[in-house]
Amino acid sequence: MKIKHVLKGAVLAACCALAQSAMADEWAFEWRGFQINNPDGSYFDANFDYKGTFTATDANHDNAITLEELTSLKIWGQDLLVCPWEGESCGVSAFSYNAASGLQFSAYYYYSYEDEWSHSIDTDAYTYDARESFTWNHSGQGSVNEWYTRDFTPQTVETVTLISSVPEPTTYAMLGAGLLLMGAVAKRRKQS
Repeated sequence: MKIKHVLKGAVLAACCALAQSAMADEWAFEWRGFQINNPDGSYFDANFDYKGTFTATDANHDNAITLEELTSLKIWGQDLLVCPWEGESCGVSAFSYNAASGLQFSAYYYYSYEDEWSHSIDTDAYTYDARESFTWNHSGQGSVNEWYTRDFTPQTVETVTLISSVPEPTTYAMLGAGLLLMGAVAKRRKQS
């Protein structure tokens, strides 16, 4: 009888350990203070900011997040890992985060659409090189080409905050399996 209790405890501990390892963490980040460059001039704006979030699972438990562990990267709500709409293209080519060296990534987002006035195909292109610059280029056949860059400076302030641990779908599956197992054990005891 004692062996059954030990085995049940071991199974429960293993399920808890697996559930913990499947937790994705979510962080919020903000950079404030950029050198603004556009056709009208160049100046430093201490209040200009970029905000976003990222989620990841630290699979190897080294307190550092890499591109392979990343599950989402959003800037102003646009996920740079997922492009669900026609005419969109996006991606993240490099990503790293740890408390000592901060957040670094390279990503892009392109969107092509028909200009309602000229009926030409216009393109907005955003590139994000964290710690260097963020750029935007607008081009089209019937419109004026526009651009800007937002360059990081020594005065740019970075804030990264852990928001929460978010359960992944496998966590819910393990929880359901555990509840079914407990129900089966309770039913078997009742029948005995």
